Amino acid sequence: MQTKTCPSKKEDHDHHGFMECMKHCVECAKRCMEKGEKKLAALCSECAEMCCLAKKSRDYQSEFQHQIVSLCAQICQKCAEECRKIEAEHCQQCAEVCISCSESCSSGNRPCY
Repeated sequence: MQTKTCPSKKEDHDHHGFMECMKHCVECAKRCMEKGEKKLAALCSECAEMCCLAKKSRDYQSEFQHQIVSLCAQICQKCAEECRKIEAEHCQQCAEVCISCSESCSSGNRPCY
């Protein structure tokens, strides 16, 4: 039996939340790279890519969407933790958006049968 995503308020996150997180992570990665924070820039870039993949997996109802969204939550959490360590405003904003995305992914990642 194939699982499907339960319709919920989290569907709004799929479109807005993933896009918002991608936007902030791309900007943060760019600015971190300019300041020589290559490791953090790479993490933010990976987070943005993962959000993109998670959004696509939900949009297309991929059979792997639950695993992808779960991994997205983990990467967003790690990105938030690392960005919080940096005082720059763009990093703090990125951390807030990432934690929100992680929480939404974690709470909305439930299958329907």
